[in-house]
Amino acid sequence: MKYALTLTLFVVCFISLAQIPDGYYDNATGLSGEELKTALYDIIKGHTEFPYSSSTTDTWDILKESDRDPNNAQNVIGVYSGFSMDADAEYNDGDGWTREHVWAKSRGDFGTELGAGTDVHHLKPEDNSTNSARSNRSFAECNEAYVDASGTYQGATGSYFSSSDFVWEPRAAVKGDIARMIFYMATRYEGENGEPDLEIVEKLVDQYTNNPEHGRLTDLLIWHEEDPVDDFEKNRNDVIYSYQKNRNPYIDHPEYVAEIWGTVAGPIVTIDKATFVPDFGSVAFGESNTQAYYLNGYKLTGDVTVSVDAPFYLSLDNSSFGQSVTLTHESNKLTESFKIYLKFEPQQEDGADYTADVTHTTEGVSAVVLSVSGSEGEAQITSILEARAAGVGALVDITGVVIGGENNSSSSRVLYDGTAGIVIRSPDNEPNETADLVLGDSVVVSGVLTEYNNLLQVNGAPMSVTLINQNAQMPEALPLTTAEVGEAYESQLVIIEDVEFADAGSTFKGGGADGNFTISDATGTLTLRIGNSGHPLVGKTIPAGKWNVVGYVGQFGSDYQISPRSTDDIQSPAGSGGDGYISIQQARFGDEGDYVSVKGIVIGGPNNSQHNRVVYDGTAGIVVRSLDESNPSADLQIGDSVMVSGGLFDYNGLLEIEKEPVTIEVLNTGNVLPDYQVITISEINNSYESEPVLLQQVRFQQSGTFQSGDYTVTDGSDEVAFVVGQSSHDLVGMEIPATPVDVYAYVSEVNGKYEIYVNSKDDVKVNSTVLYSAEPRVNLVNPNPVKSNFNISMPQEQAVSSVLIYNLNGQVVYSKNTSEKQHNIKSLKSGTYIVVVRSEDDVYFQRIIKQ
Repeated sequence: MKYALTLTLFVVCFISLAQIPDGYYDNATGLSGEELKTALYDIIKGHTEFPYSSSTTDTWDILKESDRDPNNAQNVIGVYSGFSMDADAEYNDGDGWTREHVWAKSRGDFGTELGAGTDVHHLKPEDNSTNSARSNRSFAECNEAYVDASGTYQGATGSYFSSSDFVWEPRAAVKGDIARMIFYMATRYEGENGEPDLEIVEKLVDQYTNNPEHGRLTDLLIWHEEDPVDDFEKNRNDVIYSYQKNRNPYIDHPEYVAEIWGTVAGPIVTIDKATFVPDFGSVAFGESNTQAYYLNGYKLTGDVTVSVDAPFYLSLDNSSFGQSVTLTHESNKLTESFKIYLKFEPQQEDGADYTADVTHTTEGVSAVVLSVSGSEGEAQITSILEARAAGVGALVDITGVVIGGENNSSSSRVLYDGTAGIVIRSPDNEPNETADLVLGDSVVVSGVLTEYNNLLQVNGAPMSVTLINQNAQMPEALPLTTAEVGEAYESQLVIIEDVEFADAGSTFKGGGADGNFTISDATGTLTLRIGNSGHPLVGKTIPAGKWNVVGYVGQFGSDYQISPRSTDDIQSPAGSGGDGYISIQQARFGDEGDYVSVKGIVIGGPNNSQHNRVVYDGTAGIVVRSLDESNPSADLQIGDSVMVSGGLFDYNGLLEIEKEPVTIEVLNTGNVLPDYQVITISEINNSYESEPVLLQQVRFQQSGTFQSGDYTVTDGSDEVAFVVGQSSHDLVGMEIPATPVDVYAYVSEVNGKYEIYVNSKDDVKVNSTVLYSAEPRVNLVNPNPVKSNFNISMPQEQAVSSVLIYNLNGQVVYSKNTSEKQHNIKSLKSGTYIVVVRSEDDVYFQRIIKQ
């Protein structure tokens, strides 16, 4: 009887929960259109807000109740996939479920802040990978089945996507649910009290825009009618109301949708004006301005006739224009889309203002009218500073010099006129007038202001670009600190001095997240952006030390960036020193064929070729090669201080100054060579190419005597090729050391594989102190015997610089250049070994037993 009583109470509570409050929609009675939408806003606004994530009640908690699997109370249902997922696996390092913003949070840029970002009426559970696949795609019909192939929950989802259009179609069971969530959001958020003003549009919204709009209206109306409200959706509405104290009116009253947005029962004609501006602005007699828009039809029963009065003209091919065009309907086709070109071309020089209605008529539909206007006369050029203040959607006429821009998009350019800068980019699906512009081009641009992730640009039609001059003088880069970079300097050329790269030593990449690099100065940090894989910096070594960076300021979301245009924009703070010479490190940033002038000391080279010499200046090294009999590199000797000028050449990955004319001037001779950089084999990479390095305590894998050819040295963990390049090298005939050696070398490269060379046999030094001059020390190693880990105890707290372990055959079985005092030798076989520990001044050893 107790069980039956509990069940009865549950049913009573459920029925109670399911009731729409008396009088809740009274103020909407008898209304339609915008009046109804406004009344509904007043009813559902000011709801109780819950945090996105919190130790108290948050959106996770509400979704666990609102979207509980009816067949498994411990699970929630994925909105697009239908997967039944463990409700307690909140994200779970990507293997659980997450919260999908059905109105994509980038569409209005509200993120996960209280309000639109946490409104559970449009949040739904979903598998992480399916959620990512949907991204911020517009909702529309498409035909490529999405199959989730990663994570805990995998398989067919019943949802669809498109490779050509950025769209998403939910599984059939929730199409209406999705539509009603979108209708709710467009009603609840009207731009009041700092909230976004969300609008549903009849277009597929660009992937990268943050505009507060979502599409596509026609598809959403169809889905609303084809998938009516079900019990799961009603219960969800009730649960959310119990928390937020507001309801989704389109679940309670589905008929409200038709009252506000219309119905799809009969033919529908809508105009997509995504990049269309009704005001064509000023156009001089003898010139014209053309832009395009789309007409979308649903359930058409006949052709569509489009007409307009002069001086406006219509075309379907952007070639043949007239006062009317006919859009041919295809029988049995449910949805159709037509691109229409509209041209404004004044027929006389009269300074008059013109207006006209573009009328669209077809069977069963009231005429759809698009009102347009324009003026005859010369366009009034404004400064870019004034244009930037006009706001998104304004038609502007500007002029300036191209100072950059191809970094992030092949069509984008940055224009500057002395007052400010702005990005210009021809609209998609329109003639590309910006892609061919180069640095120094002076242009006049007319177009509509848009935003791309908060970056202001001229990108909307009608847009025209007129080239008026070339090779204009570049403006001086404005000196800034990283802390000063912001909106006031967007799309301007700047220089940030004395910056350091966080990823020094690795290589530059381009595009996506790989193209973001952190630079810092005394005031803060900033992102250096390389937007594509074809950028001239890609593949170059990221330099160490302090550098000056030149580039134009960009923005992506809330982050500002600096984008260098070429290798010349990464500059040595010392500059050219006034004598035309640059550091070798800066020279290495150049492109093949660039003519450079450097100074440095000859540190090697004749090993692999009698003509090659390696020159080093403390910042970097480079190979110098000249076959000019009057100025040969072969005459240079180790220790010569030289000035070298010539063209850069990439020889199988090895950068050389080789392209003629190569000039070499010896300043003096017999100089002391620079210090060798102590590194391990694993550290050898492009950043050490043509530089002096010291590899300590390495062994040759071969035995016998040296001949010309390749050998291998190893430190027990890694290995590198050791090359004797010529038969005349004094190593030839020498016994290959069987004991560890220190190798003083310079680094070379062949097709991505690194190798080392030495100048003479004196650069391969058998370190006799390791085994013969080491001082025995009791309790150097603890514990002893050793099972796996041991600690090193040095006298007078000396710092450790390296640790070697030999077996009784004299072979190195463990080698580390490290200051660490704890080591693990679990992998060594049981037996007796000798541990040798170096400090800066002393060498100690102790015999140990490995158990």
